[in-house]
Order: sequence, then C-alpha cells, then structure tokens
Amino acid sequence: GCGRTSRSARSVVDAALARTEAAGSAHFVTEWSVIGGTSSEALGSVNFARSQLAYTLYGVASGNGSEDVRQIGHALYHKFVLAPTNPASPGGVVSHLGLSHWEVQGTNQPVTAPMGPLGALLRTEGVAVVGSAELSGVKTTAYRVSVPGSALSGVHEEPYFIYVWLDNKGRIYNMSAQEGQTGTKGPKAPLRTSISTTLADFGAPVDVQVPVGARTMR
Repeated sequence: GCGRTSRSARSVVDAALARTEAAGSAHFVTEWSVIGGTSSEALGSVNFARSQLAYTLYGVASGNGSEDVRQIGHALYHKFVLAPTNPASPGGVVSHLGLSHWEVQGTNQPVTAPMGPLGALLRTEGVAVVGSAELSGVKTTAYRVSVPGSALSGVHEEPYFIYVWLDNKGRIYNMSAQEGQTGTKGPKAPLRTSISTTLADFGAPVDVQVPVGARTMR
C-alpha cells in the first residue's frame, strides 16, 4: 500500500538508475542549497553511454560568475567564467580562483556525480511508494527511499530520505533529498543541505568535446 515498504517497490527503485542510463543521454538541472545559507544550480547534459558530461554551475564565487565543467571518461575539465568585480572597481573583471582558461585533471567519479545522491540508492534501508503526480506534463510515481547515516572523518551523517519520482518507463525524472550533518567542530546546529535533480529529454543528442588548449591542473 501507499507509504509501505515492499519488495516490489525496492526492485523498481533498484532498477531505476540502470533504466535511466539505458536511455543513453539526458539533460538535467540540479539545485543545491544549504538551509539558511548559500545555493547553486547546475544546468547540463549527460551521455551515459559515452561517459560524457557537460554543465554550467551558477552560484559559485559568492554569486559572481559561473563554472563550466566537462567530463569525458576519466578526464575532468574546469573553467571559471569571468564576472564583474564590485562597484569599487568599475569595468574590472575577476575570475574565481583566478582561473579563466580550461584546466584538466584525472577523476574516478561517475558522470552521475553532479546529479545528486544517485549512489545512495545502492545503500538503501527501505523503499515505499508514497503516491503519484504529474510533473511538467510527465506522469510519475513517487517513492520514498530510506538511507542510513554513516560516520565519515568525524562527521556524522544523519539518516535521511530521498524522494524519487519515476516516469512510466521506470526512469528517474526527479530526485530530492535533505541531508543533515553534525560534527565535533564548527557550529552546534546541524548543517542541512537540500538537493534536487530533474532529468528530461531522454535520448537527446549529447556530444561533449574536449576543450581546446586545456592545461593540466596543479
């Protein structure tokens, strides 16, 4: 029933990431925010079959400028776009970390990493169907996924829920979660981060090119 954990619901969610990747490619929007603090948004495209990713991250460098990111296999490319300085320096420009050219570094992260807690689906404690909804014209079924907390480097992750909306083909349309962390250092109040990812245009052409003149990141 609605809100109850079941083996069938678990099997559907377990298969969701594979079905999403089987679509070949998609466009995505990911939004992060620290409750009562900063926020950022990534707009991009992913080619699962070729392990290619390209997105622009907004909300970095204290709101000035943006970061362009591309991933092709195990190569990760970054470029921080120039942004206006404060009014005290009319006409001047700055770039986050002084970087306005492409730099490249090796990576072992999957191309799904910028799209939120997808990996957490692999360590779930329980899955329940919680309803259905039509989101931007897409009919979806909503699942609540219980994820256990874990101790990492002295920081405790609180158990939390991921809400997953799957389309009628069992692919991930939207995922959202709020994660809490408490630790021995820093403010006493737990740090809570909200994240939401929406995928669309499954199968759309996505061909990410290697940036010209990229320098090795030091």
